[in-house]
Amino acid sequence: YRYMSEHVPHIKYFCGDMSKINEGISRVLDYAEKSRAKLLDASSGIINIKDYNKKNPNNKIPYMYIVIDEIMSLMDYYALNDKEEQVKFKNSLSTIVSRMRYAGVRVILFPHRIVDNVIPKNIYTLISSRAVVRQLNPDEIKNAVGVTSKEFPYSLVNKGDMAIKTKDISGGKTVFCHAEVLSSSNES
Repeated sequence: YRYMSEHVPHIKYFCGDMSKINEGISRVLDYAEKSRAKLLDASSGIINIKDYNKKNPNNKIPYMYIVIDEIMSLMDYYALNDKEEQVKFKNSLSTIVSRMRYAGVRVILFPHRIVDNVIPKNIYTLISSRAVVRQLNPDEIKNAVGVTSKEFPYSLVNKGDMAIKTKDISGGKTVFCHAEVLSSSNES
C-alpha cells in the first residue's frame, strides 16, 4: 500500500506504524463527519451519500475507503501493548461499519482469518461485501462468506482463487473468481 500511495493520487494517507493506527482512523472519521454531515440533510430528503450524489450529479461526494491489512498482527500488537487502544480500534470499526456508511465511509479489512477477537460478530454481520482467497478448509469459506460447500462447490486451491459475496455481483450470491494481478490501468 505504501508503494501504491506513492503512485496513485487518490490515496491520501498511509500509516505503517501500529501505534498510530487509531490516530489516523480518528482523523479520517473527524474529516468525514465535519465535511459530509453538513451536506446530508434529512429535512430535504438527503439521508445518505447515494441520495446526495443523485440530487447533486455535478458535485458528487466521493466514497472514502479505509484499508487495513494484517489485522491479526494489529490485534496481537494491541493484546501485548495496549488493551485500551484495542478497545478504541474496535469502537472505530463499529462506528465505520454501522454509523459512517451513510456518509460514504467504507472499510476494507484483511483479517486472514475471521475470529471474534479480531472482528466482533456484531460488526462482522454488518459488512456487506466479503471475500476469501485460496482457502482449502470449507469451514473457513463458510465463516468468511456464509456458504456451505453445497452452495459453493468450488475449491480455492490456486493462488488468486476467491469466493466473493457482495450485493453488487450476482444478486448477492457467493461467486467464484480468479484474479491474476491487480493493476491501476488496463494497459499494465
